[in-house]
Amino acid sequence: DAIFDRIRNLNTRIDARLWMDPNGTSALLWKLAGGDDPRRNLIQTSPIPVMKACKVEQELNGLRQAHIKDGIALVEFLSWLDSQFQRNQDFGISEYE
Repeated sequence: DAIFDRIRNLNTRIDARLWMDPNGTSALLWKLAGGDDPRRNLIQTSPIPVMKACKVEQELNGLRQAHIKDGIALVEFLSWLDSQFQRNQDFGISEYE
């Protein structure tokens, strides 16, 4: 709620402009900030998502290691679950629960 009040207050100031990315701004924030009015807003795609998407080798290696660990954990869990079903283990819940 504080963000909405802050944008409403900025919208009353003559010298305030907001950078509004039309692809990433909610309809409510867009409306509160004055939308398509170029005097109120800089309407342009933000470069930040593009910069965040660019990964260095260290980040890529971390992502790869995380995927490997997640894959191992999933396979171990599915193996355990399969063994429980093979023993006709009662889990106390049905398939749809």
